[in-house]
Amino acid sequence: MLRFFVLLCWLLLSSWALAQQTPSADDLDKRIEEINASIESVNNSSLPEAEKRELSETYQNTLSFARQTQETVQEQADLQEQLADAPRQTQSIRAEFNRLSKADGNASREQLERLELGQLETRLSEQVSQMFTWQNELTAVNGQLISAQTRPERTQANVSENQRRAQQLNEQLRSQQRQSPTQLTRARIDLLQAELDYLTADSELMRQRLAGNSALQDLASQQKNLLNLQIRRIEDEIRLLQSVVNDKRQSASEKAVSEATLPEELGQNKVLQAQSSINRQLSEELLDATRQIGILTRDNIETKQQTEHLTQIDKALEQQIEVLEGSLLLSRILHQQKNELPRVETDKNLADQIADLRLRQFELNQLTQSLANPDAYLNELLLKLPIRQRDTLRPALEQMVNARVNLVGQLDNNINTLINLGITLQINQRQLQQLSSDLRRTIDDQLFWVASSRPIDKAWLLELP
Repeated sequence: MLRFFVLLCWLLLSSWALAQQTPSADDLDKRIEEINASIESVNNSSLPEAEKRELSETYQNTLSFARQTQETVQEQADLQEQLADAPRQTQSIRAEFNRLSKADGNASREQLERLELGQLETRLSEQVSQMFTWQNELTAVNGQLISAQTRPERTQANVSENQRRAQQLNEQLRSQQRQSPTQLTRARIDLLQAELDYLTADSELMRQRLAGNSALQDLASQQKNLLNLQIRRIEDEIRLLQSVVNDKRQSASEKAVSEATLPEELGQNKVLQAQSSINRQLSEELLDATRQIGILTRDNIETKQQTEHLTQIDKALEQQIEVLEGSLLLSRILHQQKNELPRVETDKNLADQIADLRLRQFELNQLTQSLANPDAYLNELLLKLPIRQRDTLRPALEQMVNARVNLVGQLDNNINTLINLGITLQINQRQLQQLSSDLRRTIDDQLFWVASSRPIDKAWLLELP
């Protein structure tokens, strides 16, 4: 706390050292209008091309700094509103965290089982989407926390750089003020002044952020606690929803399988046996496809979660490297992060599985076409029976044909779903693998350059054998 107070006092003195007062929003609006008018006037003038070009470029640069100052002044206003509202937000988030901690869990399995499969699938999709939204918010909040934790060091470095630049600008400004008062000289003076205004506004913004750092850090910390709790609870609900959805899908598939079963008393007929065998194979394939949908759905969710986790690590490291580059502390952080990186495993057979599914999809399309007219298909099968058995066996055979139409329809839908899930998983795994590789490369590169060993100086050279 003492270090923070000393730094804040130094920053106040540094702001005075800039000897500038940030222009108001109205002044900046007026100034920007004047610069635009000057640019238009130069473009329409009869000045020599070289002088016109230099004047225009100078005015454009002045306009750029004026707009940056305008944006920075607006950021100051937004920050003051945020700081004024931070205590209320912090209290509200803490109250929500306490309420949610004491609240009952998510919907029970019995409640979910009363819903239709379509309703469950919609709810699962919505909850997964909400989970990823909260994870993205958590990534942003973690970034805010790291920014708050490293703000004193960054502020000190940036304000010092602003001071150094301001001194250079003031020297150039004094030099220009001694020149003849030409239009180009005045334009150069305006440019130097515009950059000084921006440096003053930028340093003031950093001072305000540092002054409100504790409030911002406390708010981000409460947001992180609430988001972590919300994510844990929704992950539990997603797992429960997946289980109920898988059970519902399995039940629907098993129902289709039972309807395709050959009555025991008719099992001696070869035609019926052959058709029953085809239905049994389709039934087993349908049950297997149903199970695979559940597995691929789970794998997709887990892969996206891993990607979000690595994204959080990547953004945190980026901020830590910016502040701690070359330090021993960064070396320790990098070694720790490298050891904690998850092992990324991809399904190397996924491409072949997708290819097999596409082939099966083609075969099912052909089978669907042959079943497009069930009555005609049934009559073809009846012709294979002795005439005296046709009337007797027709109901059983018709049941099997109708069951096959249903089986093929469900199986075709499941195969389409599997192909989509497989392709999505393939994309997600590639993204995860690329992110993991990039992150490891970043860590290794930083570890190579970090000051984690003795410097190569004169003493080191003298110790060489």
